[in-house]
This record gives sequence, structure tokens and C-alpha cells, in this order.
Amino acid sequence: MKKPIGKATKISSKVTGKATKVSSQVKKASPQVSGKKPHCPKPKPVIRVYSTGPLENAATNFSATVFTKLLNNSAFTRTAVVTVFKLNGVKVLVSTQTVTIPPNSSAFVTADVAALAQFEVQVRVNSSRVLVGVFGKTAADELNPTHRLVHDELTRIL
Repeated sequence: MKKPIGKATKISSKVTGKATKVSSQVKKASPQVSGKKPHCPKPKPVIRVYSTGPLENAATNFSATVFTKLLNNSAFTRTAVVTVFKLNGVKVLVSTQTVTIPPNSSAFVTADVAALAQFEVQVRVNSSRVLVGVFGKTAADELNPTHRLVHDELTRIL
């Protein structure tokens, strides 16, 4: 049976019948008295590189342009580099575009792939919170379902 006695508690033992004193110490969390906001450092950039893999651009599934959409779901400005390669035999760089994406917003870039029979798009981003989508468009500016790759369908190569 416990009965408070000042800073100590009296505990009766059923076995021995003797009373013992046990000091009770309670540590209280000291409140932050400085009034400053806690320091939240900007997270270190995480480099990610995504690839479409090789895409065939034949007459039946022809895209004139490739449209790369970037969605920044972080609270910081992020940067992406979109690179397009020609793949007939030797891999040849066709275009490189850098885009800055403000916090909680999206951006896009387009590249001409009309003259390419095969191509690959690589996207390098500096955050795991940036989502990427790559879409082929016909000469009539309509989406080509053959060249539609959402974030989950891209291959992460770095």
C-alpha cells in the first residue's frame, strides 16, 4: 500500500511487514527558454538519375517531340538535367537542358526526336522528392501512348 509522505513514499511489504522509504524523483523536461526556432538544416541533395531505357521511334509509334514533366514535392528549390540520346548504334548526345523547379511546383522541358529512330531520355535530379514523367508527342501535339512513362516505370540508374 502506497501513501505519499513528502518526497518519499512508504511501501509496506506483505512478506516482511516492514516499511521502507523509497525516494521518488521525477525529472521534468526543461522548456526551451531561448525563444528561437529549432535549427532545421537544409537536407543534403540526393542525386538520382532515371532513364526511359531505349525507345523505338518507328513509323507506327512515331513521336516528333518528347515532353519531360518534373514535379518538385519538396520545400526547397530543386534542379533537374534532362538529357536525350540518339541510339542507332553508338549512343550520341542530342540535347541537354537544365531546369530549376521551385518548391511544391512543376516544370517541363521538350526535345525534338523527329529525326531519331531510337532514343533514350535520362533525367538527373537532386532530390528523391522530385517525380518525373516522360511523354512522347506526335507532330499534331497529341500524346503518344507508346512513349508514355510515368515515374514508377522509369529505371533508376543512379
